[in-house]
Amino acid sequence: MLLKTITVSGANEYTDAQSIIKLIYSFPKAELGIQVSEKKGAFGTARYWWIQNLYQLLFNNPLSSKIALHVNADWVERFGQGDIPKDLKAMLSLRNAVGEPFIGRVQLNFKIGREKTPDMEKLIKAMAECQGPEGETHRFILSYNLTNADFIHQMYDKKVKFDLLYDDSHGEGVLAESYQSPVYRKVMQGYSGGLSPENISEQLWQISKSVPVGCEFYVDAEGRLKGEDGHLSLEKSAEYLKKASAWDAI
Repeated sequence: MLLKTITVSGANEYTDAQSIIKLIYSFPKAELGIQVSEKKGAFGTARYWWIQNLYQLLFNNPLSSKIALHVNADWVERFGQGDIPKDLKAMLSLRNAVGEPFIGRVQLNFKIGREKTPDMEKLIKAMAECQGPEGETHRFILSYNLTNADFIHQMYDKKVKFDLLYDDSHGEGVLAESYQSPVYRKVMQGYSGGLSPENISEQLWQISKSVPVGCEFYVDAEGRLKGEDGHLSLEKSAEYLKKASAWDAI
């Protein structure tokens, strides 16, 4: 198995942009996850302008994108009905100085039963529209859980490309008692829920027991990377990345 990506989620307008860029680009497999929705991401919001600032700071960076958007609430529900919010579409269209996408991955945080069930054909069309005629511009991430499972299997049968994220706590930050083996051998699998600087080494060992040789996987932490102010801690993020990267080097 190969740990391909180590995601730090939860950066926002309370995070110093230059400091988080320096941290993320210090670790080859690091990725920065940013939560967006109409309330937190639309034109005029603090997060919108923070993302635009991040983009400007990275415009001349020659490295491939290390930014992921995690799409929530009304935006993900609209996306699932084939209606891509204009401000989200604008973010996904951003390119750096050499024409590479600013956004590398797009996580669609829908849970059937919480959000309106996506219209599969319209969702697939919207994903294809974001990827553009040149092919796979953005990688999409879909959550795999009991309520989404049948829907995910149907999309897979239609040859749709995506990564999968396992988090039985549905973003509540509850550490898993055990980790699911990959549903599909050729799809990159992600694991989240309760991961922290203190437990990431042990949890990677537990995850590795469920991931067959030759399969790629990634980890995503957010809640336990926050400081006492309730926002992303650069210090905790650095420790998490350091320990996860060290495990991968073994």
